[in-house]
Amino acid sequence: ADRLCSPDHQQASNFKKTNQGYNYLNCGGIMGKTKNILNIISEVQNTASHDRNFKNKQYSWSNQYLWTKVFLSKKFDIVLDTNCEIFQTMTTQKSLKELSKFINLELPLDQNEDLYKRQSLQNTLNDMLVEVEISETGRLVNKSTNSNPCHIHFNSKIHKITMFMEPFVKLF
Repeated sequence: ADRLCSPDHQQASNFKKTNQGYNYLNCGGIMGKTKNILNIISEVQNTASHDRNFKNKQYSWSNQYLWTKVFLSKKFDIVLDTNCEIFQTMTTQKSLKELSKFINLELPLDQNEDLYKRQSLQNTLNDMLVEVEISETGRLVNKSTNSNPCHIHFNSKIHKITMFMEPFVKLF
């Protein structure tokens, strides 16, 4: 599960609120029986076709949006990992602001500049580390849920870059 309802924030009221704050579907990782997953994927494809043919073109590009629509349809028994026992998403509202700056406002790197020294990446990393840490044994720890998720999902372009920074790089 994720802390942010993306890309269609208007869907947030359709989700059950949890104490942990991981209330929303994130399609960055799925588990289940192959037959069930294939049935759900088929429904996601049907939803995509339907959206392209009708009014919802604004988000029909997003697999996250399509999976959310299928989840909210309640046609399938999909359970969110709201305690982050398996999956850890890394997006926060602050990091999305940094992503926007990173994509829209920052100048291209010059020849001698180190991408990993960019302030936007440092800000994003610091924001992510408010939520998680790496234990002495090398396990990821979610500080809010006190769980040890085994799958990290770096949700966006800026998060994917931070996976190659300390402390995450030592996990590989």
